[in-house]
Amino acid sequence: MARYFLATIKIWIEGACAGALTAFLFLTAHFFLTTDKLFTGPELILASFSPGVSSLAITYLSARIIRVRNKPISIKLGGFFRLLVVCYLTFLIPLQGVMQGSSQSSYFLQLLAFGLLGGTFWSTPFAIIRFLIDFLNRNRA
Repeated sequence: MARYFLATIKIWIEGACAGALTAFLFLTAHFFLTTDKLFTGPELILASFSPGVSSLAITYLSARIIRVRNKPISIKLGGFFRLLVVCYLTFLIPLQGVMQGSSQSSYFLQLLAFGLLGGTFWSTPFAIIRFLIDFLNRNRA
């Protein structure tokens, strides 16, 4: 039964890391682009590339960490698009809410925490689907 949970836990960990990295990259882009303390449209467009970059980075890192010996690194497109959806949903729902209504005292920690929780939340449907597929196909392998 534990082997069915391994893919589910991997999806949750990837989603949480992708959400936190999305928050960190967006915060970094926000810091460097708003030198005049105004966050305008072109700056938002440039900063909105952070979810795509973070999903690509997490996909590459997970392929590097979990790889079979003596085999070349293979990046799976399904995992990349899954993380792309998770990162952009994390960017739109929790992170933009924190950006609009957060206090400035613990802004960095709030953004990272909400990115981590948002990535975990948005990757939950993918993890449940993966668990059900693995559980239903347990006798076929």
